[in-house]
Amino acid sequence: MSPVPRAKLSARNVSAAQLRAAFAGACLLAAVPPVVAQTAPELSNLSRLLAGTKIERIDPLTGAVVPTPGLSSVIDDDVSSGWTPPTGRTLLMVTLPETSDLSNFNLFAPGAEGGFSAFAAPETGDPLQALSGPPAFSGKVGEKSEKPAGNPPQGRRLVIELDLTSTAPLRSVDAVGRPAQTGAENRTVVSPASGEQNAGQDGEGELAEVNFAALNLGAVPAGAAGAALRSLIDGDTATSSTIANDPGQDSRVVFNLAAAIEVKRVSLAFEEVVGTVRFFASDPDNPEGRLIGEGALDGSGKTLTLEAPGITAESVTIEWKPTVPGTPLVVSELGVFAMARITRTRETPDSAVTITVQPAPASPPPMMPPPAPSVQQQSAVPPAILPPAMPVSA
Repeated sequence: MSPVPRAKLSARNVSAAQLRAAFAGACLLAAVPPVVAQTAPELSNLSRLLAGTKIERIDPLTGAVVPTPGLSSVIDDDVSSGWTPPTGRTLLMVTLPETSDLSNFNLFAPGAEGGFSAFAAPETGDPLQALSGPPAFSGKVGEKSEKPAGNPPQGRRLVIELDLTSTAPLRSVDAVGRPAQTGAENRTVVSPASGEQNAGQDGEGELAEVNFAALNLGAVPAGAAGAALRSLIDGDTATSSTIANDPGQDSRVVFNLAAAIEVKRVSLAFEEVVGTVRFFASDPDNPEGRLIGEGALDGSGKTLTLEAPGITAESVTIEWKPTVPGTPLVVSELGVFAMARITRTRETPDSAVTITVQPAPASPPPMMPPPAPSVQQQSAVPPAILPPAMPVSA
């Protein structure tokens, strides 16, 4: 029941000079105007830690919250992290930032077996009361849930009943729907942070890792095939897209990030396959891209994480090379993470939900030492008068 450690693959060694150069490049990139992404009318995953969603484990007898370290990794936008529930019956409660119309509900837990039910619960009171009614969603773990008949259920709290016969890390909980515009909207402001901005508690807002490849943050697929690749960044692990491959050629797809960032790591969720996947970061100074890292897929795993500190990027390219030519790579989610400072403020009751991405402020120029005095200036300065030397005791 402990948090799932991420498998780290070193991209390459980066010297201190390269890190300083990358930070300077990121400051230059951050001079672009802020990117503003209004909440689209399309469906999206509402159960995201960044948006203010909360997930808790509750006692099946009393309904009290059971402290569970690592549980928040289930909703952190990172499909390579997660929390492992026990076999048998487990109750979780997801509280969304606002009341929403829900159209689908899915659990991403590769390797787990069993079923689940999700019940809409009142915003206050005993959450166990929700179990007395019919579930809003039900299904098998890892498969799409059964869609409710009639109008989509509406609510802010969901009680999730897990009944597992075989356990594995629960990596994502996806409550898919649209906010009901009840007047409790929040605005989330994200500023990519870098270098000394990440140190200490002096910066404004909460310091956290943010997925800048998220569709609802403002990231978009690039190129003619962009529309077909939106499911890779929609936050819903039940949707996927195929990165095809022609024999003898590498497949490459590009995603423009929500802001210019210093990439900390990338993650990928995919179907089992054998081959090599590589990630490249591009910005105006490196239009051809720099290698973030690569991973060898052996046909058994379904998630991958690559650590890559200090590499600046405005876009990220995925390159797929299968062991057997022509084998596609089916991907459900891409994550590109950077450190950011997050502040949340309440909007007016009639305003729409928006997410604003603001560049980090450029660092001030370094302080230069004053120039040395000229010979004429030195001659004009009277000699220093020093006090007599004091005797030193033995």
